[in-house]
Amino acid sequence: MHTSEIDIAYFKKQIKQKMKHTYLHEFIEKPTIDEEKLFILNSMMDRAILSPEQKEQYIISTMLVQMALDTHDLVPVNNTSDTQPESQISKQLTVLAGDYYSGLYYFLLSEIDDFAMIHTLATAIKEINEYKMNLYYQDKWKTTDDIMFTIKKIETLLFSHVSAHLGLDPLDETVGEWLLINKITLEQKRAQIKKSSSLIDVWRSHCNHDHETCFQNLLEKMMDKQMNHLKASVTSQTSQQGTYLIKELLYKFKPLDVEEG
Repeated sequence: MHTSEIDIAYFKKQIKQKMKHTYLHEFIEKPTIDEEKLFILNSMMDRAILSPEQKEQYIISTMLVQMALDTHDLVPVNNTSDTQPESQISKQLTVLAGDYYSGLYYFLLSEIDDFAMIHTLATAIKEINEYKMNLYYQDKWKTTDDIMFTIKKIETLLFSHVSAHLGLDPLDETVGEWLLINKITLEQKRAQIKKSSSLIDVWRSHCNHDHETCFQNLLEKMMDKQMNHLKASVTSQTSQQGTYLIKELLYKFKPLDVEEG
């Protein structure tokens, strides 16, 4: 196995152990560890000057924050469609689960007295939640580009703050394009199996007639546009570290028909 693959397998195991909570998982959807984000985070940490212990604490803590943010997103914005007691309990527990995972990262970082990293992650969470509030509760969006810009901010801010904290170069633009495609793909998969989320609710709110066809067309349009952005970004890539990371991502995850350029 490639060294990075060994790292990913190890960190996935550690994260699963940290987030294990039998009672919660009886009632809510089990959180998914986003391997692509874990891969990017591991690559970032490898370029920083960190002890093995610091690297492990930083990766696990950052991914717990990401999973907390993702878990909160599983609660639909529109809560009026299902008033069954079981559904309401599930929604409430999903919110509490997100808070539970958020709390774990404070505990982990407190073990190494890294108040600077705690501040970095807390600042990222604050900014991400501000963008989410704008995304989920703004009455009217002008264009889908506005939505895409906001989603991209939500998906990249955590990594941007961690990168700055580690003294690394700013997050490469191509990585941001990749993260946005990753998010759209995950939400498409949720929609296909009839599951909802805050973001799916936002997208569906733009369809006033022929609801499902409009929704699917909107997703396809956003994905096509984003794929073109990624292809252009890969082709014009000049950053050595960005080129290396994107080639690794392309090799491991192979998104749709993107070529290395």
